[in-house]
Amino acid sequence: MPDTDPHHRAARRSLEIIEAVAEGDGLSLSELARRVELPKSTAHSLVQTLAGDGFLERAPGGGTYVLGPRMLRLLGRLPDQFELPRVARPMMETLVERVQETAILGVRSGTSIVYVEQVEAPQYIRYAAPLGEARPLYSSSIGKLFTAAMSADELDELLNELAPTRFTDATTIDAEAITAESRQVAAQGYALNRGETIDGVVAIAAPIYRGNDSDRPLLAGLSLAGPADRVNRRLDELRRLVLATAQQIGSTLKPR
Repeated sequence: MPDTDPHHRAARRSLEIIEAVAEGDGLSLSELARRVELPKSTAHSLVQTLAGDGFLERAPGGGTYVLGPRMLRLLGRLPDQFELPRVARPMMETLVERVQETAILGVRSGTSIVYVEQVEAPQYIRYAAPLGEARPLYSSSIGKLFTAAMSADELDELLNELAPTRFTDATTIDAEAITAESRQVAAQGYALNRGETIDGVVAIAAPIYRGNDSDRPLLAGLSLAGPADRVNRRLDELRRLVLATAQQIGSTLKPR
């Protein structure tokens, strides 16, 4: 179904213009209009707005448009977005080599956890989660780290917004029980997921703080996950090692 909202169309066209400029080596207004298939007058209006806001600017000589200072500042921040998985991966690989279970790095995105890095266990029977996959905060081991970092009011608001649903028979959906477990996770410093998202999979997660400064916002979580029988037999060992690796990652991240 076509998008009839003029604001949506203008936003989409503006992004297409920025993309075209980024792919080209300076484009004239006529070239931009042709590439994004817009009337020249419409392209001119959008380009003027983008230039006025600093996302585009005229190249020296004035005949073409290039990326502006505001867009370049945004692009300059991209390495920060990739710093965490880049720093964490070698340590995750060392951890997996030692414990032979899958290590997963996750960050919060709204009401979910998103997996941004993973090192799979070398074993034939293992747990694996697609990168970019989102899991609810309340039923994942990494997600529980984030609920534990919330104030009581923040957690109440989250649970009201989420309306927790059951994924397995082990999933906790009662708000009071979720709140109680969050306080327990905060006190003990790690979180467990005992088949609450996927039957037969147990995971243990440790928090990652930049510079290991727990006064900073929680940055991410690192978990070890695998078949319940294997993980449960080694839970104390895995807890100790995932906590140590999470601290190692945190201490390696550049302070800000």
